Parts: sequence; structure tokens; C-alpha cells
Amino acid sequence: MLLKKIVIAEDDDAIAHMVNMSLGDAGFLCLRARDGDEALKLVKAHDPDLLVLDVMMPRVDGLEVARRLKADVMWSRTPILMLTALATTDDQVAGLEAGADSYMAKPFDLREMGARVKALIRSARRERDRNPTTNLPGSRAIDEEIEGALKSGKPTAVVHVDILNFDSYSDSLGIARSEDTVRNLGAWLLEAARASSGGGAFVGHIGGSDFIAVL
Repeated sequence: MLLKKIVIAEDDDAIAHMVNMSLGDAGFLCLRARDGDEALKLVKAHDPDLLVLDVMMPRVDGLEVARRLKADVMWSRTPILMLTALATTDDQVAGLEAGADSYMAKPFDLREMGARVKALIRSARRERDRNPTTNLPGSRAIDEEIEGALKSGKPTAVVHVDILNFDSYSDSLGIARSEDTVRNLGAWLLEAARASSGGGAFVGHIGGSDFIAVL
């Protein structure tokens, strides 16, 4: 499995080193940017899983970096964690409105930062992998869920539902109505799986007709 990449945009060498060491020890590949302009170039060159972004930086500040990335269709889904000494409510609101997905004030706890980084990456990856028809998680998220269930050692059941001849059904019914049918089937399967597992089920959708439930 490829290492998840993180761009750390921080002009303070001591803080950048501390964040780099902490996330590096957690298994991430960290790339350092010393100003906002360099941060933008690194994000576009390496397509990282996350951007850790300081606000007060030379050349281009963190707020402007966030605005530019979120306005760019190619990079708008890159999650942004802002780390900054600006800790007032107004500062946090400004950061979130600029495009930050999470905001932490300095000084910060490294364990909390690590947990937020993992949560943001996990959420972003699942969002990117969602099936456009049903809005359910797609194949990569399903693989990760099954892998996690097997590693946990807990009793686990996997249910695979394949809608036979769906293409011909779609041709006869029309794309819009057939998509509604699949979406409703996905929602029903999710509720049924949750009911049978006491609320702990995961349901994903692969391609046009395959559903997988992990109970």
C-alpha cells in the first residue's frame, strides 16, 4: 500500500519539524512548504491526501491558499487542516469560511492532531469513492471496511447482492427511473443490514448493480 502523502505548509522550522516527525512516525510521507506559494505548487505537483496549513506565512497566506485550492475544481477535494496561533472565534470562522476542513490553534496536542489528520483523510477518501447513483461508498471503501473487519477478529458477515440483467432493465425503463430504483434499493439494503446487525452495518455500491454489506 502506498504511503499517504501530506503537505505541511509552515514557515516555522521548529513547528514544521515537530509535525513532520509526529506524522512521519505515524506512517505518512510528509512534504514541507515554507510559504503559501510553495504549498500551492506542492499540492498541484503531488496531489496529497491532506494539507496541513499555517495561516501567517510569507508570499501567500494560508487563508488565500485555502481559497485558491477550494476554488479549483482539480484540488477542491483536498482536505485542509489549519494550524495557527490565531485562536479567536473570528479567526476560526475566517479559516473555515476560506475552505479549511478543520482548525487547530497553537499550541496543540500532537495526539489530537494525528487523530484529526486520520479522520480527515478517511472522510475525504470515502467521499471521493462514493457511487454517483446511490451516494454509497464505492469499491475502495468496501475493501478497507472488509480488511478492518477481518483484522479486528470480530464475527463478520459479508453479503453480496448482484442485480441480474440490470442493463436491459435500465434500457427498457429509462436511465432516470432506473437510477432511482437502484438508489432506493441501496437505501433499503442499508436499513435492512443495520437492522440485522444492531446498527453496525456498512453498505457499499460497486458499478451499476453490485452491493456489498458488511455486518
